[in-house]
Amino acid sequence: MVGVSMRIEKSGKIIIVTVVVAVILVGAFSAIFFLTGERWHVPGNKIAIIEVEGEITEAHGGGANPEAIRKLLSRAEEDGEIKAVVLRINSGGGDAGASWDMYRAVKRVEKPVVASIGDIGASGAYLVAAAADEIVATPMSTVGSIGAAI
Repeated sequence: MVGVSMRIEKSGKIIIVTVVVAVILVGAFSAIFFLTGERWHVPGNKIAIIEVEGEITEAHGGGANPEAIRKLLSRAEEDGEIKAVVLRINSGGGDAGASWDMYRAVKRVEKPVVASIGDIGASGAYLVAAAADEIVATPMSTVGSIGAAI
């Protein structure tokens, strides 16, 4: 009986040590993953994610600015490793002229563009999304209502 009891005790210690080592390794890899900002980098297969957040306006500062979006789209277009662009849209729209500028900038991109609408993609923001090759939204997203013809 003593031999069986010692084997069980020894097996229990091995299991505990194995679990502790696994937890330490997972923690270390998680820290590296989150601290470096790298997300499973595979050379040559990148996707640019561009945020269109807030009011669409020519004014610099808050909201989505067409000039800033154009620069980001140009960088994505020039980078040979980037294979597609995702526009993450969460905007109720804004200035008609600024929305139209963004629409034209998205249309010029020769790589696949997907518009991903979060909570809202309405008015001018929906116009920008309409320039993408594909629009993706959840059933809870508010989508639509362009106030001008394309």
